[in-house]
Amino acid sequence: MAPARDDDPAASQADLYRLDGDENDPDSFRRWTIVRELAIEEQRWNTGRPLLYERANAAFLTDAREQDGFFYLLYAGSTETRTFSGRGHARLGLARSRDLVTWDVPLERE
Repeated sequence: MAPARDDDPAASQADLYRLDGDENDPDSFRRWTIVRELAIEEQRWNTGRPLLYERANAAFLTDAREQDGFFYLLYAGSTETRTFSGRGHARLGLARSRDLVTWDVPLERE
């Protein structure tokens, strides 16, 4: 994830990158291109405050379209950065998308 500015809410999301170069060349793993932002809806437990760029952090994307038509994104989120060496009390989230643009997240319990 790229660093964000406090006044730039669009920078608070996970980014999808594509490897630049030959996957068989170890030096290629040093070069990546941003393909798109993965705009995950803010949730009460996933605000990323006070650091906006922590929302939907450490994302893992898997393509399950052959099984059920969806991409799935597993990610970590937090509402604070005071505990656990600045990472906060993290929770895991799961979102799904058919097109990598619109993401569905489970409804939150009250």
